[in-house]
Amino acid sequence: MVLRKWNESDLNNLVKYANNINIANRLTNGFPHPYTEEDGKAYLSTVTNDNPTKVFAIEVNGEAVGSIGIFPQTDIHEKNAEMGYWLAKLASAISLVVKSIFLKQDAAAFAQPVFPPIFLPEPDVWKLRGSPAPRFSDLF
Repeated sequence: MVLRKWNESDLNNLVKYANNINIANRLTNGFPHPYTEEDGKAYLSTVTNDNPTKVFAIEVNGEAVGSIGIFPQTDIHEKNAEMGYWLAKLASAISLVVKSIFLKQDAAAFAQPVFPPIFLPEPDVWKLRGSPAPRFSDLF
């Protein structure tokens, strides 16, 4: 697994793997389904021009199969950031690695992940600020 910058050549894989109702159902309403080539182009134009880079492609076997990023908040939440990701089902084993990123971070560093990671069972939304992260064994 490699985390790297998104690039325009990722368009076909982005559309292929993002066009999944199970992913769309667990993300914000801004994540479309069906996920079209136009959606992919719009996403890539945003994340490839971001400086500094805050959103990375998750690459497995040479293909971009997901995305992970930090999303700084605004207004009264300006000192907070959300961290989120989506990952193609074919890479679900890799999701264990990504989950460990969430669970091993200092809990005070994050505001709250509003939307659950893709492969956690319900209920899977927790507030990391001020309360301990769930134990890994409690998630399965």
